[in-house]
Amino acid sequence: MPEILTPREKHILILMANGNSNAEIADRFSITVRGLDGQLRLIYRKLGVSNGKAAIAQAFRIGLLKPENIQPTPIQLNGYPTVLQARELQIAGLLPTMGREQIANSLGISPDAVRKALFAMRKKLRVETDHQIIETLQQLSLLSLPG
Repeated sequence: MPEILTPREKHILILMANGNSNAEIADRFSITVRGLDGQLRLIYRKLGVSNGKAAIAQAFRIGLLKPENIQPTPIQLNGYPTVLQARELQIAGLLPTMGREQIANSLGISPDAVRKALFAMRKKLRVETDHQIIETLQQLSLLSLPG
């Protein structure tokens, strides 16, 4: 697949996925936040999305971002800290639109790896179903559904 983002655009997306604010990203590149906004609009247009969360999800779906690009995400859930791994968030991002087998094929991993990741997320998030994983991650603003 040809690279649709420049290395700089991909770096911006990685920083976004790792939770950096627009101000932090702009500072990192020695540009204004307004200048960054223009670059973000271009990234969104190239990816066919309208916001940062959708851009990150799309970049994972098409293979521009990989779990190794993302730092584990610490969260507070009912006052208890837990950490979601990048691969878990990647799988959760695909869960609303794909079955487990499709996710495994899409990511080039075994269905058993998908099953184990979903089990780990259910345990960490203290939920019982895959649907509850999606709902919880949406409530925590870690997942946005397309559309």
